[in-house]
Amino acid sequence: MAEALGGPATRAAYLLDGRRVRVSDLVTGGMLAAGATLKFKRPRIGDTHCAVITAAGGIKLEDGQEFRSPSRAAAVAADIPAMDGWHAWVVDSSRRSLDSLRQEFLDQVAARSAEEADEAEDASPAPLRPHEFLKDARRRADASDPVEISVRDLLALWPPRVVAIASASGSKPIWPTMG
Repeated sequence: MAEALGGPATRAAYLLDGRRVRVSDLVTGGMLAAGATLKFKRPRIGDTHCAVITAAGGIKLEDGQEFRSPSRAAAVAADIPAMDGWHAWVVDSSRRSLDSLRQEFLDQVAARSAEEADEAEDASPAPLRPHEFLKDARRRADASDPVEISVRDLLALWPPRVVAIASASGSKPIWPTMG
């Protein structure tokens, strides 16, 4: 039975070395500067919330509260139970969402990983393959043309050692390391 890859990308699409990408990764990677101003606009109710990126990669709200999670920062700023902060917060100077910066960061990591693998030995760019597939699937889903793929075919995108580790541990699949 085929499973659709429609809708928003899964959390696995945003993993770096087996963990989710953090705002601090964007700061360390040069995608986001400490001191950058973020804005979160809620046009229906006429609110705009502001925050600043700290040197440690945190998000500091106007009232001084600091958060590692953009989603928690957005929810607290708006006084609501939950909010996808990666999409809500926009860098004021570039008008780019944290989500678009995160995606560009992952693209760069994947490309760098593939280049390093090619330089180290005559390896195929396998680490790039799942990332590129998921990126294309997201683009197609956003265009209302979702990709359908069986679980078996989806698992085949990853190197066998990753699938074997996940199967042996009985846990969720482990994302291949990116360097």
